Amino acid sequence: MIAVYNKFLITTEIIETFNKMGKKVSLFTDENGLLSIKNGNTVDFVMDINFHGNVHDLCIKYDLPYIVWSFDSGVRTVLSGITLRNKDFLFLFNRTDYLECSKKHGNTYFLPFSASDSFIIPGRESNDFDCDILLVMNSYNETVMKSETLFQKTVDASQDEIHQKSYRLIKSLMDLVIEKHKDIFDKNLMLDFLEKSITECGVDPFREGRKETFCEHYGQVLSSIQREICLNEICLSGHKVHVYGDSYWEKILKPFSNASFFSNAGYDKLSSLYNSSKININLTQIQNIDSIPQRIFHVLAAGGFLLSNYSEELVSVFKPLIHLETFRNVQELKEKINYYLNNENMRLKIAGEGHVEFIKFHKMESRLAFICGEFSKKSDFF
Repeated sequence: MIAVYNKFLITTEIIETFNKMGKKVSLFTDENGLLSIKNGNTVDFVMDINFHGNVHDLCIKYDLPYIVWSFDSGVRTVLSGITLRNKDFLFLFNRTDYLECSKKHGNTYFLPFSASDSFIIPGRESNDFDCDILLVMNSYNETVMKSETLFQKTVDASQDEIHQKSYRLIKSLMDLVIEKHKDIFDKNLMLDFLEKSITECGVDPFREGRKETFCEHYGQVLSSIQREICLNEICLSGHKVHVYGDSYWEKILKPFSNASFFSNAGYDKLSSLYNSSKININLTQIQNIDSIPQRIFHVLAAGGFLLSNYSEELVSVFKPLIHLETFRNVQELKEKINYYLNNENMRLKIAGEGHVEFIKFHKMESRLAFICGEFSKKSDFF
């Protein structure tokens, strides 16, 4: 029996695939749920999507093997304070996290995410599309509010004027980093920009190890700003644009008659949305630029044409001009949108090749088989 912590929507894809593989699997949300699975069953391992300390603690308490498949950027920072056992396994989709964690823990593997068979659409029956360009946005309001609230709590917790000044300086430095970085989409230079700004300022207000944490934190804010920049330029092109997201994006779209807003897309509707758009835009968050987000796999599984911001990690797995297309800046984004909307045969060919590549090498079943295989190799030793 495999016990899966039920926290994210991707859990449904994992359950679906484990069932297809003939694995017995049950979901739990708390200690009582895990105990009900444990009573009467032999639990092979507990699976966690992203690291949750409470789940890891339960595995220690009941001496259960723990497997985490993490898409959380900067998970290495979280894990640095955790004592890992020989029956703890880390499968990380961020290459930087993998390289750092593998130095300290033997059971560490690089494993990008995937998409289950429910996302696969075999082929297009016609060339009718619902829109020219589709963007499925993360929650802008939630991201920014969390960022600002967390920072304000830190400021409010300060008891003296010196600390207050330090926090205000940190905020000013991070705002400057975002301004410098907002037009750079293909690499993460936040820490470099921050170090240069500190040198120019002549004062370093950060405690040891905190620069990376703030860069991870404000990377989400930067990515939201970049999404807004791209969306504005795309809408100005006059093409038929569909956007799914929260109420913030609805406000952004109001001046554009060619753009339609829809509330957050249901998980079960994503594949048909990707398949029915001529161009699907992916904007990988800066703090995850050395990862391949799940949306990439979802779009390719659905047979959609994908245009994503460039990253070394992405092009090491999928080939531009063959499986998908990439852009490095807003100007290139606009140029490639116009090119592929006017070259349908090329666009459909790339979408088809990307779909085939996904089917051959990146299905969810192969990912979970790898996890189970690596676990089986070592389970005899504990």
